[in-house]
Amino acid sequence: MARTASDNAQQLKQALLQAVSRSNNPRQGNSPLEVERAVEAAAAALAAANPTPAPAASPALLGAWALLFSGRCRGELAAAAARAGAVADAAGGVSLQQALQAASDSLYSTFYQYLPVLAGSAVGARRGAAATNLQVLRPGRVDNVVSTRGPLPLRLCVSGSTEQATPSCVAVRFDSFTARVGGLPEAALSLAWLRPLGYVDTLYLDAEMRISVGDKGGLFVLRRAAGAEVGGDGGV
Repeated sequence: MARTASDNAQQLKQALLQAVSRSNNPRQGNSPLEVERAVEAAAAALAAANPTPAPAASPALLGAWALLFSGRCRGELAAAAARAGAVADAAGGVSLQQALQAASDSLYSTFYQYLPVLAGSAVGARRGAAATNLQVLRPGRVDNVVSTRGPLPLRLCVSGSTEQATPSCVAVRFDSFTARVGGLPEAALSLAWLRPLGYVDTLYLDAEMRISVGDKGGLFVLRRAAGAEVGGDGGV
């Protein structure tokens, strides 16, 4: 019996999930670079079977997404990340905004290297089982939420506006940040003075999974959060 496109996609998704699991929970002696490259290769294979031609305009993009993996594009998907970067470059901006953007990019890189849970990059063994990273997309808005459990639970949320830049790429401009530690009142910080801007290009999108790359070279593998409806607001 011939394999259907759906069967092929399911097999590719399973291969990607297995690669993500190996990367997030590496065995002793595994090369972090090699296991991340395996994730990228599996993501590229699934992206080639993308059933959604214009992901940025699709209602399936909305809802709550759990981050499974975040890494860097170094091989098969580097060109896709470069295209997202080209969209960002084409948008231009005044020199002051570019300087502030460079500052925010540097801050993100520092978080990515030293505090990955704040940059949304720590999953699996690196972040611990008590941390979750959730992205909630609504029409024109996005919330990126990092939550930790334990004796002193922490909840961080960076929110912003979204706008379609190309059929597959969304521009995100963050404008607020909130933090809550334990039972203390929530603290809020406006990012209106900086409004850091980023571009996210979605390479694969269906009712279950999403693969995206960022204009800073990031690779993100996400799965729809349990209980979240396709096209729904989700919840945090």
